[in-house]
Amino acid sequence: QQEALRQGIDQDPKIRKMMVNTLLKRDVYGTLDPDEITDEELRAYFEEHKEDFVVPEKVQIKRILVKVSGDVTPEQARSSAETIRDQVVADPSQFKRLAQESSQGPYARRGGDLGFVGRKGKPGVDQTIIDAAFEMEKGDVSDIIENDEGFSVIYVPNKRDRVERTFEQMRGSVLRKVKSDRYNDLHDNYVGTLREGAKVEIDDTAVAAHEY
Repeated sequence: QQEALRQGIDQDPKIRKMMVNTLLKRDVYGTLDPDEITDEELRAYFEEHKEDFVVPEKVQIKRILVKVSGDVTPEQARSSAETIRDQVVADPSQFKRLAQESSQGPYARRGGDLGFVGRKGKPGVDQTIIDAAFEMEKGDVSDIIENDEGFSVIYVPNKRDRVERTFEQMRGSVLRKVKSDRYNDLHDNYVGTLREGAKVEIDDTAVAAHEY
């Protein structure tokens, strides 16, 4: 131990992290007895955060995008999209092939399949596409949708309804969330107490240069 200290091993970031975690486990996390959390507290938390435990409605979206470019006029792009739509309406099973061959969207390699998407949308996908899909029924093929990206045809093969779950179903998840909140409060209070009795200097330059 003395030789390790002499060599400064205690200054190694990994060692310091282990020391901090050991301290927190003993003085913070070890002070919480999960059995002290009553069923009434769990039910109250569930009622207050009920929306967090709902499975939101989702719709599976498949999309073919035809863009306007220097070589393709808006009229030509729309005409291409309409031809593609006619083929999809005639045989939806051809959507994947048509998307891989014709779509200029980022999901073309996946046959235009954006996966299941909620009402809040999906990064990189125009909200007009999401909104249109939620207005459609399962198995529907959209009319041509025009936006800043170009002209789109979307197909909705599946939809999932919103599912509200009961406290009994989610009791384990509720307990984990309540415990997490308690741990965070205990941690903040503990660190705050230590900070009051410590001299802390912040090197703003070092903080700014730190990579997270």
